[in-house]
Amino acid sequence: MVVLSICALAAAFCARNDGALRAEHLRKGDHYLAQHKLLEAIVEYRIAVQLGPSSGESRKKLGRAYLLLKDTTHALPEFVRAADLLPHDIEVQLTAGKLLQRAGQFDDAKARAKRVLELDPRNVDAALLLGSALVGLQDLDGAVAQIQDAITIDPGQSHTYSVLGGAELSSRQVTEAEAAFRKAVALDPASARAKVALGYFFWSTRRLPEAETTFTQALRLDSGSELVNRILATLMLLTHRVPEAEPYLQTLARLQPTHGLTLADYYLAQGRQGDSERVLRSLAADGTTTTQVSLRFAALRLAQGRVQEADETIDAVLLREPRNPSVLLAKAQALLARRQVADAMAKARAATEADPHDARAHYMLGTLYMQVNEPKPAITAFREVLQINPRAVTAQVELAKLYLAIDDTKNSARAAVEALKADPENPELRTLLARGLLGSGEVDRAASEIRSLLKQYPRSSPVQTLAATMYVHEHDLPAAKHAFEHALELDRDNLDALTGLVTLYARTDRAADAHRLIDSRLAASPNATALLELAARTYATAGDIPRAERILKQLIAQDATNLSAYGMLGQIYISEHRLDAALLEYEKAAANDPSSVAAHTVVAMILEAQNKIDAARKRYQKVLDIDPNAVVAANNLAWSLAQEDQNLDVALQLAQRAKQHLASEARIDDTLGWIYYKKKLMPQAIASLEESVTRDPRNPLHHYHLGMAYLQSGDWPRARQALERALKQPGFAGAPDARKALATIGG
Repeated sequence: MVVLSICALAAAFCARNDGALRAEHLRKGDHYLAQHKLLEAIVEYRIAVQLGPSSGESRKKLGRAYLLLKDTTHALPEFVRAADLLPHDIEVQLTAGKLLQRAGQFDDAKARAKRVLELDPRNVDAALLLGSALVGLQDLDGAVAQIQDAITIDPGQSHTYSVLGGAELSSRQVTEAEAAFRKAVALDPASARAKVALGYFFWSTRRLPEAETTFTQALRLDSGSELVNRILATLMLLTHRVPEAEPYLQTLARLQPTHGLTLADYYLAQGRQGDSERVLRSLAADGTTTTQVSLRFAALRLAQGRVQEADETIDAVLLREPRNPSVLLAKAQALLARRQVADAMAKARAATEADPHDARAHYMLGTLYMQVNEPKPAITAFREVLQINPRAVTAQVELAKLYLAIDDTKNSARAAVEALKADPENPELRTLLARGLLGSGEVDRAASEIRSLLKQYPRSSPVQTLAATMYVHEHDLPAAKHAFEHALELDRDNLDALTGLVTLYARTDRAADAHRLIDSRLAASPNATALLELAARTYATAGDIPRAERILKQLIAQDATNLSAYGMLGQIYISEHRLDAALLEYEKAAANDPSSVAAHTVVAMILEAQNKIDAARKRYQKVLDIDPNAVVAANNLAWSLAQEDQNLDVALQLAQRAKQHLASEARIDDTLGWIYYKKKLMPQAIASLEESVTRDPRNPLHHYHLGMAYLQSGDWPRARQALERALKQPGFAGAPDARKALATIGG
């Protein structure tokens, strides 16, 4: 008994001692907090929590300090524990509920809201929290900020989605949620905040007219609300009522000078350069946001075509702030205006490194990769955008397009589906989805979507083109012809529709119609590269070799780097058994113009086709003596050397030079990858060959080379897949070698 009494006394003493220590650390924490020394306050509060883990007050103070530091990750568990320990503390219950809601833990948030309503049935904040939790909304300020960021990423493309696409519904308790929001309004009819929450509920459930009415009512209650003006401005922009956004943006600029930047951007986007300059001059006179005002002035000068002035303004800011992502992106835009894409890309990449969470930087990098036909890094960049801001629908649209371009129809359809969650009626997205479904063999789903699009958008040229493709799949050629023709009536420059109709004419023995169509287009656009390539293929297929040859010569004269044109011309000479005559013709042309890169290149290609390899190599070298950056000669000489395992180091240098000057050509990637393969540098070989397959997924030689690289590196499943894909192409010259390689893999 004596021992127990002593133990009890000791425990009581320790408890009193811990309580005193805890109180002392709480007092110190409060002192630091009053001095805005948040980190020091957090240290003291954490010690207090360790001394008394069951003290709700200690946890509440620690949670508040984390919130002031904007550290919601650590604030959440502290407030949840405090709410458990202080079940009658309404403020703690509400704070815990809001943090749970932001974290997507809607059921737990709902439970906290209901607890508060049990304690105080007229609590407006609890009613709002309950409604938000029931419908799965994130915090309103954060949602609106993300939406505005999505517009900022690519202002010119904001028309591609017409609704904000609030948070996807995580619960089907929409009726109960609406009742909760309406109850909050009934409890406090003069509360603008309650109206805003109800409006955002309507917005998220795609009841836009009701949303707009409710937001307008909120504005009447609080005309100076920054949030409501932001929402209404954004709503006007995204529902194609651009002029109606102006008064809200003007109000925002009066409320907060930094919003003047948004107003200046708005005027610039509308082509109202004078108004934009007026706003910027006012901001400059005020002396606020100096860097951002300077960058807006630079953007204005670019729009006015005064590139040198824009450059000077940006460079001056860049000297002061070399790691500022906004400045780096502005410099990238200026470089792009000068068509210096590689330099612009370097600045955009530097912006992503300076701030990996800047969605604008990743988006711009993605668009630049698209310009140079680099689909893989472009896909990576747009994925980064969506990681940062899931509401950036334009990034999802670009992803769908990119996957479609590289023949990855399943991922294209998947990207379109994700984007459609935010904007289910977007016609461009639905068209992309249908194309992806059609390409991946889901014909019934594709047909259903296409027929729905036809009903809604009968005068859309892309939709008519898509319908024509569907009719071809269904072997309804008359319907396909009618749809292609209708597409061209709606948009005579629709190259997909033109290609489809020309191909259809060829399939149905209507070569004369195909020729008339091509000729009419060439008369209007005699130098259009894509049109000339289509014309050359059409005439060659129809047997009009002289016309095809003339077009290909025109193409090569326009662009000495056009590998496709050289290749088609060479095939004509081989198939026509005219190599000797062609050689004489081009030797004469080269003699008349010794500096002609095109003439000497064709001579070298003919010599190579005649198996005069040494002479061909000498002529390719002559071309490179004339122009060290002659891409076709560098690539072809590199390939020739690699084929016979000669001077692989020289071949590699040539291929790398070709890649440097024409980064977007699949055949150059193939040459480079094959040289790496020959040098037994498998990681580099696979990287280049994967790029060649991505750029040109229909070329069997590229799949064969990639398969061999996979085989050499021990990746047999991928090797089998690539080799089998190569063998699907009829007439593939490397088929025997591909079959041998497959045989070594076995079953």
